[in-house]
Amino acid sequence: MSERFEAHHEHRTYYFYIVSKEPEELKITMYNTPYTFIKQDHHWVNHPGNAMNMVEALIYAVILAAGY
Repeated sequence: MSERFEAHHEHRTYYFYIVSKEPEELKITMYNTPYTFIKQDHHWVNHPGNAMNMVEALIYAVILAAGY
């Protein structure tokens, strides 16, 4: 979890770290908040257990930055 990634959305840059990366699941930490995204029906969504939900467009930017 040492490499910092950046996602770009609405003229802003969001920094995050990858905690784990699987074909159908991505876990990150963004500004000390953990997020898990799961692949459903060919697109990525918030895991139901997330304390905070991320907007779909930012999820897409994170997924691209993570190399999916």
